[in-house]
Amino acid sequence: MRGKYLVGLTCVVVVIVVSLIITFRRPLSAEVIAKQSLSAIEKRDGHRLFRLIHESEINQLDLTPEKINQLLNKVILPEGENYESRSEAVIEGDSSSSFVVGRQLYVNKDGRQLTISVRVFPTEGDAKCSPLVNALVFSKVDELMDRRNPPKPGLETVRHWRDSIKFLKPQFEAIGLTGFVQDGVRGRKFTWDSWIAHCDDLLARAKTEPTVADGE
Repeated sequence: MRGKYLVGLTCVVVVIVVSLIITFRRPLSAEVIAKQSLSAIEKRDGHRLFRLIHESEINQLDLTPEKINQLLNKVILPEGENYESRSEAVIEGDSSSSFVVGRQLYVNKDGRQLTISVRVFPTEGDAKCSPLVNALVFSKVDELMDRRNPPKPGLETVRHWRDSIKFLKPQFEAIGLTGFVQDGVRGRKFTWDSWIAHCDDLLARAKTEPTVADGE
């Protein structure tokens, strides 16, 4: 009887200690989350990466761990192309900044370079990646450019954005990814079609307003 009492008491103490640790531990900083995000990407662990995304982006895009896992392993770092990291994770910014950027360089079997970047924002709890899908998608878009003859800033860049998303769209849709969120925690959502239309609009307006196509 006494043994059962001690076991029960031990369980209660463990629960209390764990609860106190969770309640009073310091939130993880943006630098730490940036490193964890890049580590999850390098290990192709979309389920772990999913836990680091801000919930507003998860809700807007109806994300799941499996969608992020497939995005990583089928589109960004597709199996069979043997992407390998060729640099240590580089973290720019610190906790005093409005956000932190993490970058890491990959090279595939054909020598094509892909620089993956993530942005991490402080929150009331642990810092969170946002917008994560945007960062991964446009890392891939940058990889698709001709580095011997890269698009010039302005109209050529907008055309590259549009044409790259058109090319990648079937792969995104095959994994149930509907679009991306732009610019931070409460950014605007674009579907693939609305982004393509946005680029077309910028290109059309640029014919009469030359400064329009200088930004997204």
